[in-house]
Amino acid sequence: MRRVLFITIALIPFALFSQEFGKVSGKIVAKESGKPLAGASVTIVGTDLGSAADENGDYVILGVPVGSHTLEANYIGYQSVKISGVYVSKNLTTKTNFELKVSAVQLQALEIVAEKPLINQNTTNTTRIITTETIDNLPLRGVESIVALQTGTVADNGNIYVRGSRAGDVAYYVDGVYMNNAWDLDNTSTVSNAAVEEIQFQSGGFSAEYGNVNGGVVSTTTRTGGDEFSLNAEIITGLGKSSASTSSGLYSYGYNLYNMSFGGSASENIKYFINFEGRKTDDPTPNAEPFYAIDRTEVDSLNTPGFDVIDESVRTILVDGTPVQDTVYAGYSNFRSMYGPKPNSGSDKFTLTGNLLFKLGDLRFKVGGLMTSDKGNNYSHDFSLVNSSHNPKYDESANSFYANMTYSLSANSYVKLNLSFFNYQHEEGDVTHWDDYNSYGAIGSDTYLRDFGTNPVSIQEFAEFSGYGSIYDDYSINKTSYYSVKGDYLNQFGNHEFKAGFDYRNNTIEYYRLAQPLEIAQRVKLAQDAGTPMDDQWVYLAYMNAYAENLGYSIDGKGSGTAYQDPGNPIIAGMYVNDKIELEDMILNVGLRYDYFNSNTQAAADWNDIWITNGRIDRDLSNFKDVKAQTYISPRIGFSFPVTDRTKFHSQYGKYIQQPILDRLYLADSRLAANLSQGNMTVSPNPSLKPERTTQYEVGFTQQLGSYAALDITGYYKEVRDYTMMANLQGAMKNGSPFIWAQYQNGDFGVVKGLSFNLNMRRVNGLMANVNYTLSFAEGTGSDPASNWNIAWTGDTYPTLVNPVEYDQRHTGSIMLDYRVGDNGSILANSGVNLLFQFGSGTAYTPSIIQSDVFGRGWYAPVAAINSAYKPWTQTLDMKLDHDITLGKYRANIYLWVTNLLDTKNVDDVYQGTGDAATDGYLSTQEGKVWATGNPDIVDFYNAQLRDPRNWDAPRQVRLGINFEL
Repeated sequence: MRRVLFITIALIPFALFSQEFGKVSGKIVAKESGKPLAGASVTIVGTDLGSAADENGDYVILGVPVGSHTLEANYIGYQSVKISGVYVSKNLTTKTNFELKVSAVQLQALEIVAEKPLINQNTTNTTRIITTETIDNLPLRGVESIVALQTGTVADNGNIYVRGSRAGDVAYYVDGVYMNNAWDLDNTSTVSNAAVEEIQFQSGGFSAEYGNVNGGVVSTTTRTGGDEFSLNAEIITGLGKSSASTSSGLYSYGYNLYNMSFGGSASENIKYFINFEGRKTDDPTPNAEPFYAIDRTEVDSLNTPGFDVIDESVRTILVDGTPVQDTVYAGYSNFRSMYGPKPNSGSDKFTLTGNLLFKLGDLRFKVGGLMTSDKGNNYSHDFSLVNSSHNPKYDESANSFYANMTYSLSANSYVKLNLSFFNYQHEEGDVTHWDDYNSYGAIGSDTYLRDFGTNPVSIQEFAEFSGYGSIYDDYSINKTSYYSVKGDYLNQFGNHEFKAGFDYRNNTIEYYRLAQPLEIAQRVKLAQDAGTPMDDQWVYLAYMNAYAENLGYSIDGKGSGTAYQDPGNPIIAGMYVNDKIELEDMILNVGLRYDYFNSNTQAAADWNDIWITNGRIDRDLSNFKDVKAQTYISPRIGFSFPVTDRTKFHSQYGKYIQQPILDRLYLADSRLAANLSQGNMTVSPNPSLKPERTTQYEVGFTQQLGSYAALDITGYYKEVRDYTMMANLQGAMKNGSPFIWAQYQNGDFGVVKGLSFNLNMRRVNGLMANVNYTLSFAEGTGSDPASNWNIAWTGDTYPTLVNPVEYDQRHTGSIMLDYRVGDNGSILANSGVNLLFQFGSGTAYTPSIIQSDVFGRGWYAPVAAINSAYKPWTQTLDMKLDHDITLGKYRANIYLWVTNLLDTKNVDDVYQGTGDAATDGYLSTQEGKVWATGNPDIVDFYNAQLRDPRNWDAPRQVRLGINFEL
């Protein structure tokens, strides 16, 4: 880490960065004769980038920053031509041709405004590019929300699945920096809409430059400073009731967002951009259905009148340092359903994005970073009735910093070096005790624990809602960091764009979890009462039995000490070569990639023969050895056939690999020892896991319709092998005796096929439209590693045939219409409206027996084929109305942003026995009827337990915003 920091600092004085690049090429000819103008010059206005045409009139400009530019062509004896609005995207070629007229006298340059092509002839795979024009007008915020609109994606339960790949198979980059947390592969980037220049989404077929990803690639490029100083500010506030109440209607959910951006030029060669955004809300995931509440009052006895329910419980408290039992009587009344923000589930989030650009002749630099922080509380349905004050607290942060350098070797070649550093931390625990996990089960003067380490019992009269004062019995902290070096070399010779490079990422994984921290206080009290010395062995056994996991920590969560285990240190690296051959009638993209994955850990030579000594894994007797590094060669090839300037065919084939999710690979000895000492069902990580492997194919056709629209139709097929699954080790031995236990293993298989349609219409008479639809069939032997939990528990046979996976969504789509009124003098002048309609069929689930979700065993026995049923269709219409106000040289945009305009009640989850979001069907069974007859006062509470508001998506929300440009 110190070495990387030193290198970065050392580079800054003489070179400080580059940015994301594309390429501009084209032909310069005489307008009258069509003959090429050899030697004609083309420059990008405002930069020192340019090129001269060859004998055929062809020119190429490399290293053009992403964004909109003005190009100017000059030739002696001809009138100069400027073309503005030429948009350049990352790693793509923008074709711009010039026709120059003969002129005997010097005339002012002819200025032309370019229209963005409806068909990018340069792409050999499905690539969607979303620019600021669309982002600014959409009634959405956040990169993931915008990506979820694109073909081939399924958004479900907060995850994005691309073309049937599992959650975590999407790689997120911001300004070239990898933003996935290696521990669980979650996206950690949060970029304000106001800071985004371009979002590029590749749903498959990406070039050899990208490694360690099987699903899709999302690459966000942030804005940079312009030639003049600019200042933007934005404020958004939710409209409606601010706090929860018993009536349905419009609620603000305490939503408030504000951001500020400023940028400009410090000198001719230095530009800067900074954006800050803060968002505060009382409920970041509101739901259409209510939650439930009841008033609680402590009373003197069971005979106190005026309450619907009086509960008697016994707690232990400290009186003058001595634990004594105390009987508590609590009266409950006014049971009601509540609308609005769920209790104690708010969040406070901010993000800071910035960059600094330097230009020193042939050397260009960019330094920048992204910092995010999110703090809040997670809603717990079990806690919601009387114990929401103990909803778990979380604190999350992610920071990335980079220094890029680009050096032009010649007009046709450059090298690019990227140094980056990333760290991420997520901590979660009880809101009161937080990281003092040793005190979770301790007795105090105002606790409601029944005894040391013993939570209050769930309240039977309330159908098992958690009792008042229950402690959230889990604590975890994850710290992930990496430093990375990436180098690229590009050389344009003739029609060949040759590119080669390498990337190296050195990760550090620290993780500590105490799954049952309440037990620690209980064990401490037992040891004190028995006079047992609390030495290292006692500490080890106490924390092991509380299911401690420790990577980079001792077993009791310290930086050193008892059973300390080194952090994970996986190395992920790769090299590639790629040649993009750009001919008149064909684009050929051929690449080869070498991937290297080294977990830098140890594994047993035979997991069927494990030995435990004094409660600890005996690595010598279990024959632990270093895990060998994994290497893979992945060929990739793509074709684009521009039949005409209005018609294009494309196809691609490629092989891809992706690291296993590391929380299933890195094995804390304490966790394995605890799992092997338990009689209940457990599953253990496996340091021997291999990366998953994907082979995918794609064929597509794009046709321009008239002058204003284009239709793209793409079919795809992919196979995924070595997906992680969980399975029992049959015939395993523990200390020489038979013992069956479950472990993550490679073995699941997936097959995905689909057909996607995209209709894109450029703005005509103020109207712009985009329509997406995907028909997809995602099947596999498992949806995620936990799919086989019940099978491992019962010892049944694992699936060998593919079935629909849980995130299989056969039909998904969106329709976006954006209408703008120019400055026509009418009352609607300088106004606009954006309507976004999203729809989808339901995701899959397995029909199962009807049983009580409250009193049952917690998992269901299937009555039909795996995932053979589907949840209801969903549909949402969002709207954004805006109006521009100009005061002198200042501009403001006022808008009304409405999500779920029609207040559609969309179902997000259902009970497997009924396919219904509101009921498990138990009260309709004979057993349930008997129970309901004997417990009539509890039926309403039982139904409240089932009606978890998270089973439904968000209701209508209305927000008012204003954006200033100064």
